[in-house]
Amino acid sequence: MCSEHSTVRGILENLPEGDNKATMLDMGATPEPFSRGTLRPVDVMLLVAEPYYKSLEAVVRMDKLARQLGISQVKIVANKVKDDEHRKAIEEICNNNGLELLKLLPYNDFFLSADFQGVSPIDLDEKSQGIDEIEDLAEKVEALVV
Repeated sequence: MCSEHSTVRGILENLPEGDNKATMLDMGATPEPFSRGTLRPVDVMLLVAEPYYKSLEAVVRMDKLARQLGISQVKIVANKVKDDEHRKAIEEICNNNGLELLKLLPYNDFFLSADFQGVSPIDLDEKSQGIDEIEDLAEKVEALVV
């Protein structure tokens, strides 16, 4: 496990600079990559939160760990937001903890349907509102890394 973290860290530290290219990693929801310094070379971190207490609590902890590593741009993406109650809970946690909410992604059965069918959501229906939301998020992320 330790060599896995050093390998990822080595790749991140040795990526060529310039060319306005971005590398995205999907890391597990665990503090281990923070404690091992795997994420030290990261410029922008997106923390994905679902509107549930444990998820929101984890995002607050991960934000603190990211800042301890010197990651200055930490943004929150709220996922599976079903209603105003969910939105308010996420906004309250963000406001109370100095977290920057980048995007609220509404809950959408479309993604579950694509998963059940074993296809990419964009292949199922490229004009879905869910795809529009993801494209909007991609534009926001692109603006952060340029």
